[in-house]
Amino acid sequence: MRSSYDRRDLGGGVYLSQISDPKFKTNTVFIRFMTEYSEKDAAALALIPAVLTSCSAEYPTGTEFNKKLNALYGTTVSGAVNQMGDIYELKISADFLADRYALGGDRISDDVSKLLVGCIFDPAVEQGGFAADEFEMRRKDLLDAIDAEINDKISYAMGLSFETVYRGEARACKYYGSREAVEKVTPAEAYEVYKRVLKKAKVEISFCGHGGFDDAIKVLEKAFKTDRQSWSTPSFLSYSPIKPEPEYVTKHMSVAQANLVMAFKPEKHDLRTAQVLSCVYGGAPFSKLFANVREKMSLCYFCQSIYSETKGTMFVVSAVEFDNIEKAKNEIIRQLSLIADGEVTEDELRSAKLILANSYRSREDKIFLIDDWYACGNLRGEVLTPEEYIEKLNEVTREDVINLAKSFKLDTVYVQRD
Repeated sequence: MRSSYDRRDLGGGVYLSQISDPKFKTNTVFIRFMTEYSEKDAAALALIPAVLTSCSAEYPTGTEFNKKLNALYGTTVSGAVNQMGDIYELKISADFLADRYALGGDRISDDVSKLLVGCIFDPAVEQGGFAADEFEMRRKDLLDAIDAEINDKISYAMGLSFETVYRGEARACKYYGSREAVEKVTPAEAYEVYKRVLKKAKVEISFCGHGGFDDAIKVLEKAFKTDRQSWSTPSFLSYSPIKPEPEYVTKHMSVAQANLVMAFKPEKHDLRTAQVLSCVYGGAPFSKLFANVREKMSLCYFCQSIYSETKGTMFVVSAVEFDNIEKAKNEIIRQLSLIADGEVTEDELRSAKLILANSYRSREDKIFLIDDWYACGNLRGEVLTPEEYIEKLNEVTREDVINLAKSFKLDTVYVQRD
């Protein structure tokens, strides 16, 4: 049975969605606060979801809060942040057993919703700021995560490349601003930022899972009833302009092999065609980059293309021996030009569409994936089921792929080496 989907406007910039599928035994409620990225507020914004989901005024310590979660059949509550285009998203979620499977008619969803309302509207506060002890623990967690970024060399290199690829755009900045800013932000400053978020952010509430959301929805509807007249409406799609000439950047650091990041930007945008193109180019074991740059020519340990929908940018990331940097770069460019010249077969397109279709269908296997699917559809302004999306994907033609490949231009080459 396919999942059912419904979304409605609660007013004041607050929206509520329901995604039901009886195959799940649990439910998850997601509450997203969407605002624009602000470098001066980034450190506070990065800490807020973790602080909110570790305690509340009713349960002011982590020990008390976790004891309550355990009493709710092991409910988990978590917070995260995300950057999507010009959107900075603060997400709070709770995963809990569906009421139908609770003992003795327990109404877990109702209790979980009340717990979340407490976290959001009545957090643990002291001396005009978030409770200091919990805030400091969350700060340490974030600083540890920042320090660990370098351990994933490719992801680290790609993140650093954004400074050049998206110079002058919000996406050029780290989601936390800077390590120094995280060290300096105070509980009171973060609390002031949070109060502005509550007042101005667009809010998306979604219930996803087995179903039986009615009681929990009533709790959240009442809590989020607002008379706000204006709220943030940042853009999900914020295409990055192509530089007049490609920019080349080399950063030296202690690495055993070079990390090469190349960014291509198109003169026109077509989401589904770009997804098929990226898969044919470097997103699958049969792709041009894998078959030629990695396997046939042995120029890198891996080579993959990644398409960013929100920024309209196609990245190629690879790990390369120092002596092969220039050869790999030239061949990566050449493989895209070959597609633009028509060197792509119908079999390659069918294989790419099949891989993408399987990936989209698999979204319905996990609650957080299917919720993300519809959340992105809302932001895109095109709410389709995975099957409906696949139908449109299958309409992409060989000529579409060739023409879009022609429009992609090299924007940035970022090299991380010794």
